[in-house]
Amino acid sequence: MGFGQAVVGAPGSGKTTYCWGLQQYFKAISRPMLVINLDPAVDHLPYSAAIDIRDLIRLEEVMEYHGLGPNGAILFCLEFLEKNFDWLADKLAALTSPDLSSDIPAAHDIDYIVLDLPGQVEISTDHLSLKNVLHKLEKLDWRLAVVQLTDSTHIVDPIKYISIVLLNLKTMLHLGLPQVNVLTKIDLLKHFNEDFKLRMEFYTDVQDLSYLLPMLENQISEKFRNLNKAIIELIEDFNLVGFESLCVEDKASMTRLILTIDKALGYYPSHQPRLADGRGEASTSDPLAASRGTTDGPPGPMSIEAELGASSGLLNEIQERWIDYPELYDQFQRQLWADEADLVRQRASELNQIHAINQNQHQP
Repeated sequence: MGFGQAVVGAPGSGKTTYCWGLQQYFKAISRPMLVINLDPAVDHLPYSAAIDIRDLIRLEEVMEYHGLGPNGAILFCLEFLEKNFDWLADKLAALTSPDLSSDIPAAHDIDYIVLDLPGQVEISTDHLSLKNVLHKLEKLDWRLAVVQLTDSTHIVDPIKYISIVLLNLKTMLHLGLPQVNVLTKIDLLKHFNEDFKLRMEFYTDVQDLSYLLPMLENQISEKFRNLNKAIIELIEDFNLVGFESLCVEDKASMTRLILTIDKALGYYPSHQPRLADGRGEASTSDPLAASRGTTDGPPGPMSIEAELGASSGLLNEIQERWIDYPELYDQFQRQLWADEADLVRQRASELNQIHAINQNQHQP
């Protein structure tokens, strides 16, 4: 069984940046993964794509041959991918099939994929091609979760916030997969501190939206009062939508999100990563274990931040971290990085001394 994320969201929500950050993060914790680009309109990819839809079909050729605009051509490309699903399945099998003849996992023994998808909203809310492709992957024993990204700066406006919640709800109902909704670029909210009428937890938990009714009535005509109330009641009746927060550059933020997605997927590693010569475990693909620095050798990239940050309470409080006291936490985090660098250097020096002593003992 394999696991994966289907990353969707409006243009500018940070899908490609998130996929790039995820690739870097998984590399740091030694979790083998593949990023698959299914956006035919992208010009440049910051990450290394193992599979690229542009190798199957070119957007420019579709637009020219069929006389379609950019949006229509993207939908055509996804329909073409659905009809030629064997192309994707064969490439995926070639990259992820385990080598049963070896006890040591090979570089291609990968059980985790990330699908970077186009930003057209209708792809995840109405159009059937993406839904069909995802369910075909499920039949190939890939357990998938949808990760829907939204620019967090839009939640400051109550009307936009309600629209975002409705959009996420529509995606959840249409695709029918486990879904994690994410407010990205959370670090930019410090510029909107004075515009927030409610605490950040209100927006992430999506509870008791009736508090927004007075704000909505101040923005639009009074004749829409009943409509606003009906929409809010609809959202609360489903009680499905909630949001995680994300700053791609923040390790603690990425760790929390990945743990949430792992829980939604029921993820477990199919094998433990090993050193190149097959001796022992190099590290672990569990973000918590990596953050605790439980592996041999120098501490994991999040060890000090996890130990000091968790005790301070700053890592677990979105409001204080990103809106009320961002400068204070940034200063705190810079000190953590400095302490982490000192500890890494100290551990490396100790290991070098031990290695030198062992060499001297074995010399005649």
